[in-house]
Amino acid sequence: MKKLFLTLFGTGLLFLSTREANAQIGPPCNAASPACASQGLSFGNSTGVPSLGTIGCLGSSPNPTFFFMEIAAPGNIDITINQTNTTGGGIDVDFALWGPFTSVSSGCNAITANPGGTIDCSFSAAATEYANIVGGQTGQIYILLLTNYSNQAGTISFVQTGGNGSTNCGILATASNNGPICELQTLQLFVDTPNTVGPWLFQWTGPNGFTSSLQNPTIPGATAAASGTYQVIVTNAITFESDTSLTNATVNLVPAAPGWTMPPVCLGQQFCLSPDPPLIPGATYNWTAQVGAGSLNSTAVPYCNIGTAQWNGVNMSLTVTVNGCTSPATAHPITLNQPPTMTITGPPQGCEGVPVTLTANPSGLDTYAWTPGGASTETIQATPGTIYTVTGTLNGCSGTSAPFNLGVIPNPLNVSGNAPFCSDTQIELRASPGKASYIWNGVTTTDSIYVVSASDAPQVTLQIVSVDGCVRNDTFDITVYNAPHAAYSPNTVCDGTLIQFNDETSLDSVEHSSGTGFLSSFFWDFGSSGSTSTDQNPSFQYPGPGTYNITYMVVTAEGCDDTIQKPFTVYKKPEANFVAIPYCFGQVQFSDTTAVGDTTLSTWLWTFSNGAENENVPVFDKTFTGTDNQVEVTLAVSDNHGCTDDTTMIVPITATPDFNKLANVITPGDGGLNDYIDLGPDGPIYDQCYDYSIQFFNRWGQKVYEITNSSQKFEGLNSSGGKLESGVYYYVIMADSKKRHSGTVTIFRAGS
Repeated sequence: MKKLFLTLFGTGLLFLSTREANAQIGPPCNAASPACASQGLSFGNSTGVPSLGTIGCLGSSPNPTFFFMEIAAPGNIDITINQTNTTGGGIDVDFALWGPFTSVSSGCNAITANPGGTIDCSFSAAATEYANIVGGQTGQIYILLLTNYSNQAGTISFVQTGGNGSTNCGILATASNNGPICELQTLQLFVDTPNTVGPWLFQWTGPNGFTSSLQNPTIPGATAAASGTYQVIVTNAITFESDTSLTNATVNLVPAAPGWTMPPVCLGQQFCLSPDPPLIPGATYNWTAQVGAGSLNSTAVPYCNIGTAQWNGVNMSLTVTVNGCTSPATAHPITLNQPPTMTITGPPQGCEGVPVTLTANPSGLDTYAWTPGGASTETIQATPGTIYTVTGTLNGCSGTSAPFNLGVIPNPLNVSGNAPFCSDTQIELRASPGKASYIWNGVTTTDSIYVVSASDAPQVTLQIVSVDGCVRNDTFDITVYNAPHAAYSPNTVCDGTLIQFNDETSLDSVEHSSGTGFLSSFFWDFGSSGSTSTDQNPSFQYPGPGTYNITYMVVTAEGCDDTIQKPFTVYKKPEANFVAIPYCFGQVQFSDTTAVGDTTLSTWLWTFSNGAENENVPVFDKTFTGTDNQVEVTLAVSDNHGCTDDTTMIVPITATPDFNKLANVITPGDGGLNDYIDLGPDGPIYDQCYDYSIQFFNRWGQKVYEITNSSQKFEGLNSSGGKLESGVYYYVIMADSKKRHSGTVTIFRAGS
């Protein structure tokens, strides 16, 4: 309705704007649209339309829209007016209300003459306004002006919210249609004219380019494209007052014929029919057929019934109805199939534990299903002592046989004694006694007992033959755990040594063995005063040498164990010792005096703190150079058992005398001071090792004097006792027939 009004309104404004320089109210007012405040109205506001100027309390009137209302029931009418922008936020709406009038044209003339003659008016900035008609009388006309001051696109709505009067809704045109309809039916459009005097003009527009000037046009054979909103503009041919009304028409699609498959229908059995999935939500499926003398009409999904003889040859149809539109029918004939008559053939009995062949009849069916077991073959290997039935299916129809009791000729086979065992042990399997023969692992015997060893892993087979000739076979899985073989090292040790025992246990490697073989516990008895340990690799020190009996036991996580007992020897180790005899000139004689243990010594190692070269023999002489008067000596010995010991001693050294301390000048006869060279106890180089001898030579190499022992002194005399002349003399000191030192001495005599 508002679109038409706005178009006319816009046209009127253009007319006014070109006709007069000063805006007038008349033409827009005369184009006012009818409104019924009682049912309310909402429309898109105008933007960009010039103001009509100052009207009533309105300082300006931009984007004006005019409506007229006719009083139906007398009384007060309170109207609430609201304007929002496109985002829903409130924007300023203003209004002016005039009346009462006898007609729209007389009212517009009065307003044009006196725009300020309003009965209610508001120019506030509020988004919600309240207009009031007081004491309205039936048939009176009131004219309402609404403006969009902020020029923002949005929506204006107004509705009666109070008062005991009402407005006439009969002044509005009302469009309708005969929908919803189905495709290819005729769509009928209707419009009721306002209850004012005609004649009337009609202008219909709608989907798919539809137009018509008839009051109630039709669209024969309408398709889904005809669905949508239809608009009709109803115009009074005399007054040119007009109204617009809308109606929404729906043309529903006719659904396609529903698919469904005719399953096998078996005589005397239930059958069920269902449309092909997916089902249309909200649709109604309708089954129709002529069954015997009666008619079937059912909306059940699925449709189920019993396949009695009257169903044979019936043509079943299915349609689907969606939104009141019914599809074409899909029909299938119903043919009754005869279920097969099932029997089982086979021997009436069989040996216990020996399968027997049973056959289902007739052959060549679509499927077979045996109970028990669920086999789906025509023949099965059945177990004697069991009752069997078989169900056969042909063309979707099933029949079940009578029970077939397959008897059993007893031949019990019970085997006991099968338990996990360790690879170094055995178990006995004991079968039911009293059989004609037993075949254990392919060996025929009359013995019901079989001794199982690790080599039988992983299975033992047994075949028995009863006295009545029935044969039974069975297989027994055996579980073998790898057994341990305890071992350790070492086997000997030297006295006083902390022994680190090392577990060296090995495990059997039996093919098809089970278990982890993980060693879980250990026990050591060291054979010494109840000393034990549960460590895998313990340490222990024996109290002394001797032979001890060690017991060592290991256990695997599966409980397999092994114990080893053997003697353990603790050797007496040597006690290192030596003697050292010092001689003159740094010479020392060393001799090993070690007390051996249980065997002889094999190595000696002598080391010296002063850096002298090591020795590796039991007895030796060693000469030390330098002026040290002692040395720290360590002797380490090892015997043939590998036992070792060492000792350390401080050994004195008689160092070589410092011959440079001898006087190199003597003054015989000079009052007893520095009169001689003394090698004796009072001399500077005296030692008790040797007597020293000295030969003195003059500068021509002639021996002039000789001292034969340390007790003699050189007093500057020659061998004859005469005084040697002052001068330099060369001498050589001998000891133990070896030259020990040579030097010079100067004889100085007073007055010479």
